[in-house]
Parts: sequence; C-alpha cells; structure tokens
Amino acid sequence: EDGRLDLQIPAAPSAPPLRKSPVSMPEKFSGQMDMFPAFLGQCQLFMSLRPKDFPNDRAKVGFIISLLSGQAAKWATPLLTQDSPLLDNFQGFLQQMRIKTWLEDLFNHRRPLFWLPFFLLKRSQESFACAGITIG
Repeated sequence: EDGRLDLQIPAAPSAPPLRKSPVSMPEKFSGQMDMFPAFLGQCQLFMSLRPKDFPNDRAKVGFIISLLSGQAAKWATPLLTQDSPLLDNFQGFLQQMRIKTWLEDLFNHRRPLFWLPFFLLKRSQESFACAGITIG
C-alpha cells in the first residue's frame, strides 16, 4: 500500500418520502348549511389521520379557513386580518362557523323566523353551561 487512507464519506440520507394521506383533501366549503356536516367530517377525518400536521388549534383552524370559499371565506377573512382569538380556539371557531352558516341559510332561504329564539336560547344555554350556570 502507498500509505494513503481511503476515506469513504457516507451518502447523504435521502429526504423522507412525502406522506400521503389515505383520504382525499376535503372539498372547498362555500357556506351551504346542508354541506357543513359533511365538510366538517371530512376535515376532522383528514386532520385525525395527520396529527403531526395539525399539532394545535391554530393549525386546525388555519386548515379549515384555507378550504373556505365564497361567503364562508368572506366571513373568515376578518378573523385573520384582526388576529382573532378564535384562531387559537378550534371548538370556539367551529361553534361560530356553525352559527354563521345556520344564520346565512336562514336568511338566504327565507326560513320562518319563529325558530330563531329557540336556536338562540339553546346556544345561550350551552354557553352558560360552559361557565357552570344553568338557565331555563
């Protein structure tokens, strides 16, 4: 031998393969009340299968906002521009989105307004129950 050392540099590790989700990306949501349960279910399934991509409420809310279009996107835009506390409160965001979607459906389809007090009472009871207060 000639006294030279043969250095072997290990190959750089290859980048991890992109993770594929076993379910499709949820479709965009424009605010139609009858499509809200399916949209929300698709989003929750997608997020549950990729927990590392959605480690906190802000990531979940941001994902859902990215899938909004039309009236739903118009509703969510001020939340982003004003850095709303709802961006860090997934359940609160969903509750507000449900109310917004329901009210849009109510007024766009001229549904009878006699349901409105019952809806608002139910929401009030839920809100007070969270605070340990019972009404009605």
